[in-house]
Amino acid sequence: MKKLFALSILTILLFALLSCGETAITDQPTDALDGSDKKTEKATEPPVDNELINSSNMLMALDQLGERLVIYDLDAYEDGKTLDDLETFDIKVGHAAGLKYREDTVLGNVLLVAGTRTEIYSYPTGKRLWYTKTPGANPHSIEMLPSGNIVVASSSDGILRFFRTSALVDKNKDVAKTYSDYKLEDAHGVLWDPEYELLWALGAYELRAYKVKGEGSRERLEKVDMMSIKLPEGKYWGHDLSPDYTDTRYLYITVGSCVMRFDKEDQSLSEEFPNSDLLNRSEVKGFSNNPSGNFFATGETGGEGCEWKDWEKASWCTNTIYYYRANGETLETIKLMTEKSAFYKARAFCGLYQ
Repeated sequence: MKKLFALSILTILLFALLSCGETAITDQPTDALDGSDKKTEKATEPPVDNELINSSNMLMALDQLGERLVIYDLDAYEDGKTLDDLETFDIKVGHAAGLKYREDTVLGNVLLVAGTRTEIYSYPTGKRLWYTKTPGANPHSIEMLPSGNIVVASSSDGILRFFRTSALVDKNKDVAKTYSDYKLEDAHGVLWDPEYELLWALGAYELRAYKVKGEGSRERLEKVDMMSIKLPEGKYWGHDLSPDYTDTRYLYITVGSCVMRFDKEDQSLSEEFPNSDLLNRSEVKGFSNNPSGNFFATGETGGEGCEWKDWEKASWCTNTIYYYRANGETLETIKLMTEKSAFYKARAFCGLYQ
């Protein structure tokens, strides 16, 4: 009798375990961008070791000469190698100015590109997941909010253009049709801050903070005046906006004349920060660090190798990337050059927001 009772208990437990194993767990968004109920692209892609990526020294850059987004593995650097020797991935993106890599979003691991072709690509497959024909005039930056909604900063018409993912699908097409605009003169940068739950946006004369209000198709931006600041006199025309991956208290911004660090706690900007004597230069179009404490910055603009299209020189481009490799509290400067590309922005290939 006891044996029969024990066997019955084991049978019940085994059935319960099998039932748990059949429970479906998915991160598929409720309104997929392709309008279908197929499994997400994320489920069929080769696995990506996000932890390895975020701890490595990979660099992503926009080659405006070749109209490519390029990824470089700087861990493979040795004396005598050029940047071209370190190339590991590229994808044609048209003439673009803004780029980011984001991990584990509602679309999976993605490359964000802002330009004449403002698009989102799955990484590493390179499959296009979304695009818009109406990003605004001269897009310079792009961000994906945790909800999957998308913000594009466009400089010529001075706007932040807010696309809602729930409104992107039209008869199973992945084209964005609707959006809302928020004025910001010469908008150049946009960045989500998960700690403060703010969207930072950089324009000609100010660094703004926005709160995201509502949910889904009702999401909207609302300016937070107490966190927004005017740029110092003479330090105008923002270029780049990036997180400090070693300390969530700070952001980095570049303007025409310098690089500055923004303190979110007291809303202050300073040209003096650790290693600023080395890092603080003028005309830096792209600037970032990574969790390992290494820094990356675009070099002098308009140099040799930057011939582009109908211009004798593309004055905003460079053929040089400065890789500042951390060595304790100091930085070792490695000057990397390319013989086939002309860069506008470049940044650490890190999928973390902050």
